[in-house]
Amino acid sequence: TSRCTQDGYFYIAVSRNVASPPLLLNSVRLAFRNDVECTPVMATHTFALLWFPFNSCGTTRRITGDQAVYENELVAARDVRTWSHGSTTRDSIFRLRVSCSCSISSNAFPVNVHVFTFPPPHSETQPGPLTLELKIAKDKHYGSYYTAGDYPVVKLLRDPIYVEVSIRHRTDPHLGLLLHYCWATPSRNPQHQPQWLMLVRGCPYTGDDYQTQLIPVQKVLDPPFPSYYQRFSIFTFSFVDSVAKWALR
Repeated sequence: TSRCTQDGYFYIAVSRNVASPPLLLNSVRLAFRNDVECTPVMATHTFALLWFPFNSCGTTRRITGDQAVYENELVAARDVRTWSHGSTTRDSIFRLRVSCSCSISSNAFPVNVHVFTFPPPHSETQPGPLTLELKIAKDKHYGSYYTAGDYPVVKLLRDPIYVEVSIRHRTDPHLGLLLHYCWATPSRNPQHQPQWLMLVRGCPYTGDDYQTQLIPVQKVLDPPFPSYYQRFSIFTFSFVDSVAKWALR
């Protein structure tokens, strides 16, 4: 890789794997001069870097259209193997012609810019509380809801009750609410007996003659995060004492 700079320098980066077998990087130099400035300014086990002015180290210049082309030649020593009975090599002398160009009609030099953006951060999953809200709508359109002051709401047996459960205080569009089990009890205690199932594994309970009806949430007309909501309707029922067979209050 070679590059001309605006301040008049020739940069050359040479990989050890530019030839086969690989180069001996500590032997890389410019062919026409052995001055210190014509040897690598840095060398690692993988590449060597040379940096020198246009007017040194035997660099030639030619004009092609509006471009000034600077050229030089690299050489590298042969890898000679020596042992007690002699020396051998399988390498020819390495030579590489290198060039770079720049505009002579402008002070601007061509530059390739690569923008390396950071990848998005990994999502982090961890347990935490979710605030859920259960509301009862006044009709099947879910246009208005009963408030705390409206309760207790009087319903006749088999009247539909329109239920809505939603996630509160979140704005992550990747969240979604799926009600796995829903059941009713005679009090606020969720463990109170008796209990009556409404949803089982997200589906209406099949043991009820008046099954729960799942109601889809419209993406256009309803809330901004439809996946935060689940709606369903049940038919009003009364808990009955299993022995006396009268309604529980």
